[in-house]
Amino acid sequence: MLSHPPTAPKDVDNEVCELFVLRGFRKKGIGEAAIKLIFKLFPGKYVIWQLVENKAAIHFWYSVYKKQSIKYNETTSEFDGDQVIKQWFEIPKYK
Repeated sequence: MLSHPPTAPKDVDNEVCELFVLRGFRKKGIGEAAIKLIFKLFPGKYVIWQLVENKAAIHFWYSVYKKQSIKYNETTSEFDGDQVIKQWFEIPKYK
């Protein structure tokens, strides 16, 4: 779910990958609670990727950014033959 260099890109501290919540448990705050905990435990520079056609994942991440007031950068590119959205941002240490 969370990787750090050397398996994550070298210019970030953390990469969230393979986040999946079973359909029957979605929209109950489980994914958001997991991400909040990850951000608290692992502050730093993040990168997140979503497949362009995965509208549920894109909506989830936009919701997280809005609710947590995260300012992010975004690009769209091709990766392994798929169109992907890449977002990157920084989570400061909690006090």
